[in-house]
Amino acid sequence: FVMDGYYSSSTGGSYFSAGTLEVKGNFTQLSSNSSSYVPWNFSTSGTHSVILSGSNLQTISFSDPSHSYFYMLRLTNSNGVIFDSRVVVKGLFNHQRNTFQLTQTGNSFIDYDADGTLDHIDEFPMDATKAGFDTDLDGIPDFLDMDDDNDGLPDSWEIKYGLASLDGKNASLDSDNDGLTNLQEYLAGIDPTKKDTDRDGLSDKYEIDNDLDPTDGICPAWICGGSGGWRHAIRSNNRR
Repeated sequence: FVMDGYYSSSTGGSYFSAGTLEVKGNFTQLSSNSSSYVPWNFSTSGTHSVILSGSNLQTISFSDPSHSYFYMLRLTNSNGVIFDSRVVVKGLFNHQRNTFQLTQTGNSFIDYDADGTLDHIDEFPMDATKAGFDTDLDGIPDFLDMDDDNDGLPDSWEIKYGLASLDGKNASLDSDNDGLTNLQEYLAGIDPTKKDTDRDGLSDKYEIDNDLDPTDGICPAWICGGSGGWRHAIRSNNRR
């Protein structure tokens, strides 16, 4: 959806004061015409609502966020929304706990349910009786925080490998007892439940300690090309 209208949407008519606009793709507000009314070409009010309902990541951009803005905005897209410019929502911002990213400062939201928390950081912006959670007290509510316990391990990674995403001790643990902490394994891009992620016969720790790639599945010829005690000592007990 691209709005690049010549006239103001508020002057002399309040054209966007009611109704619902559902957008399944990107949303862009432009001001490429020379009319002095252009910056107001998406100035909404009243009961007008925009729903972002795409099935893929959506990008939202305003050329003139000081004059064009959303009044009520609802997110039903579970794949994420990126606000690529400053954004203003004059009424309810009902994100429904879907993921969104604000890339600019100076954004403006209200506190719809008057619970003391602005809508964009309120897990339940329509219900003042429900409080959201910020486990690591970093100012980012858990539903937007990619690392709820602030241990350096993304929640999605911890869940994938059976770790508790609200336990900040996970980073220092060694889940597979290979001599590497979970944080080291995450940073190296390897499996914290396997001593030998790429199954090349060399433990992950050995490969990291010797500047080898623990994910390429290749055992160098100078190690695995021979036989005897040297090769056996490296490879023994490394595979799970």
